[in-house]
Amino acid sequence: MKLAIFQPTDSDTISVLIPAPNCNLTLEEICAKDVPTGVKYKVIEHTDLPEDREFRNAWVAPDLETDFDGVGS
Repeated sequence: MKLAIFQPTDSDTISVLIPAPNCNLTLEEICAKDVPTGVKYKVIEHTDLPEDREFRNAWVAPDLETDFDGVGS
């Protein structure tokens, strides 16, 4: 399953956007709607995230300044 990750400008944490299975919108449409305006996001596979969520506050986003798939609108 594809999902999107982004880092809000006012936060040091990473947000993970997981589409609902019954949603009729594409991931790009969901990102345009839900990622804050001007914030870059990266589309990844769910398997790219660590399975162990114990240290999820320590997850680091890829360099979203140069490696991103879209921008929130």
